[in-house]
Amino acid sequence: MALITFTRAVRSISSVRRVVSVLGKYGFGPTLSRLGVQRSDGVAEEYRDAPMPRRLRAALEELGPTYIKLGQTLSMRPDLIDAAFIEEFKELQDNVRPISADEVRAAVTASLGAPPEELFDSFDIEPLAAASIGQVHRATTLDEEGKPIEVVVKVRRPGIRAIVDEDLRALSLLADALVKYIPESRAFNPVGLVEEFFRTITRELDFREEAASLREVAAFFARQDDDFMVIPTVFPHLSGESVLTMSFLEGVPLSNEEAVRALPCDLKEVATKGGLRILDLIFKHGVFHGDLHSGNVFVFADGRLGLIDFGIVGRLDERAREQVADLLLCLVNGDFHRAARVYADIGSAVNPEQPMQVAQFGRKLSTLWSPVRTRPLNEVNVGQILLESSAAAARANIMLPQDLMILFKGVLTLEHMGNTLDPEFDVAGTLRGYMGTLIAQRLDPNRLQRELLGTSMDLYHLTREAPELVLRTLRRLGDDALPLDINLRRSKQFIDAISTSSNRMASAVVTAGLSIASAILIAVDSQPFASAFSYLGLVGILLAGFWGTGLLISMSRNPKG
Repeated sequence: MALITFTRAVRSISSVRRVVSVLGKYGFGPTLSRLGVQRSDGVAEEYRDAPMPRRLRAALEELGPTYIKLGQTLSMRPDLIDAAFIEEFKELQDNVRPISADEVRAAVTASLGAPPEELFDSFDIEPLAAASIGQVHRATTLDEEGKPIEVVVKVRRPGIRAIVDEDLRALSLLADALVKYIPESRAFNPVGLVEEFFRTITRELDFREEAASLREVAAFFARQDDDFMVIPTVFPHLSGESVLTMSFLEGVPLSNEEAVRALPCDLKEVATKGGLRILDLIFKHGVFHGDLHSGNVFVFADGRLGLIDFGIVGRLDERAREQVADLLLCLVNGDFHRAARVYADIGSAVNPEQPMQVAQFGRKLSTLWSPVRTRPLNEVNVGQILLESSAAAARANIMLPQDLMILFKGVLTLEHMGNTLDPEFDVAGTLRGYMGTLIAQRLDPNRLQRELLGTSMDLYHLTREAPELVLRTLRRLGDDALPLDINLRRSKQFIDAISTSSNRMASAVVTAGLSIASAILIAVDSQPFASAFSYLGLVGILLAGFWGTGLLISMSRNPKG
């Protein structure tokens, strides 16, 4: 174990040296000097006068797949990275050689136990496309009746996991050094960015994750009883950690605009339905495509829409979905100060040593969104404004999670794709119309019942645990474990106040207990008011309401007891 750790340390140092050498080559010597590294190498002639974003992009491309992926990930963080760098990072290309035929056969054999010629009815050894993580091949397999099915086979690049692991260790060391020696770098939280990148690329390297996401999204749309969205079918017996086999989509990629416009279907309807289905996936299921662009969207001649490449998938739990819905509602309705508080609740501090500037951010949101509210909806670029708002949040020391930034970028991409299908596509109007769905979803009786039960159980545990906590505190006071110095000038008033507070606490506990019991009685029935239990529970709820209202009136009339 010690030998392995030492070897990894040596490799990490070697990786860091390589990064330092490349950065020095592209003119980052002054930054390296601040990190305590001196470089004597001269700057490459062609980059001597180039702007910093261009030089950094060239350095990332030379450093290889991990760093290219890092730049592509950073291009989705306009809240933390300057616009000039964002534009350069969008141009990052995977300048990698295709995997050789022998390497493809070896990779498939290692993952699936046999070479592709034995597993597939046919297999095109020439790749359709090659990228830093892997490449895609066309093939055919046979269905249960012996008929050929066209598939695509995604093969992971051999040795890429070991390369990424070494590069990630080097990136972690460099991020720690930036925070330590260059304090202003904390403004974009390099350690946090590297940690997020680690989680993203680790999932992307395991093709089983993508297979699970494909099945999950396909199952969601199947439950909607709507075949409008087409998701590739995964072939589990031909898939593994480093090989993924899925059905081939016959549609036209949205990137081929001329061919898309020549299709016989109603593109305006495709744009509208597609936007609504993607919103359903986000807000009803909490999943969204993390790399949505025109090359990953296919339009079929019969008016259906297909999505591919689920290597990066964003997720929102129920609480996060509520917060995003709250945020959109606040922004659309002009409640900018509340929107700023929602941003702060969702996010975290860019610099943990500094407070979030929520009030300042609320004023900035008003500046960004107020002019928008007076313009026609079809003139509003919602995705761009959401990204600008997130950049303003970062300046107020509020950093959103990466998944939300990917979601906001997805909204921007959705606008561009919608406009490709229909020049009059109005994503702002679509979002505003969808607000009714979000509100109805929140007021769904079954959901309210679940929330009431959850709150009731919280109150139940509170009423059980509160006396013990109070007793424990009083014992510590008696043992002088909690030093307390009180000057009782009006001891009688103090004792009376304690007595009143105790009575009110007892009343509150009884009210809470009655509410809990009543809620449980209502929940006993599979359908509301199907038996006497529900009616008895309703009576209990009403009594608790009257009792609680009386307690509130008493407190408001005499707040000091």
